[in-house]
Amino acid sequence: MFHAAGYSGKILGASIVLLTALASLPGCSHYYGAKNLTGPEPKTTEYDVVEGLVYTPENWPQTLTGDLYLPQQSGPSPVVLMVHGGGWNSRSSADMVWIAEELAGHGFAVFNIACRFAPGYTFPAQLHDLQVARQWLATNGSRYGLDTRRVSGFGFSSGAHLVALLAVVASSDSDLNQPYGGANTRLQAVVAGGIPADLTSFDSGKLLFQFLGANKQKIPEIYRIASPITHITPGASQ
Repeated sequence: MFHAAGYSGKILGASIVLLTALASLPGCSHYYGAKNLTGPEPKTTEYDVVEGLVYTPENWPQTLTGDLYLPQQSGPSPVVLMVHGGGWNSRSSADMVWIAEELAGHGFAVFNIACRFAPGYTFPAQLHDLQVARQWLATNGSRYGLDTRRVSGFGFSSGAHLVALLAVVASSDSDLNQPYGGANTRLQAVVAGGIPADLTSFDSGKLLFQFLGANKQKIPEIYRIASPITHITPGASQ
């Protein structure tokens, strides 16, 4: 079902156009000189769904899974790593199913994942989850017909924060690349709806206290390094 009205529907419509344009540029994070990204509506395609794929290593503190949407098309499919919102402490990947279905119907493979929740797990646990999910895509891409050179991220709210943080950290020399990140966890593009990009600009409310482990006055550096805006470099994903 395509939710064409409302904020999220508008974000999705623009995202399909943008991701389609970027997916046609393998290995390239920048798209200069684009005067008009609009065009004919892409043809829809059938897709299969492989549910409950475990993407975490055996020794991970919590077993985490994702559902993989696979378009029925010839050639490797560009991939979208999808993360739901919920204040880092609630909701589920079920929130993103309708978006995953729309993207899969437009030729994108989608890995719609779960991640660990605060306050049981605090930052950077959730970033580590996304990093190993991206590693899983790289390792299993050939098995599922994925083009792992063309992997993008998609999230709303706290999910937007996490996919953006994954992307900009992977494009930088941040210590957050250790031990699970690095260049092979890069994303080609990110669609981030309602992103809290600078956590230092917020008061230490309940959600941030749970996610980061303390208030801003006590751990200001953690608030800074947990902010995607801190890690932006010229080579970061767009």
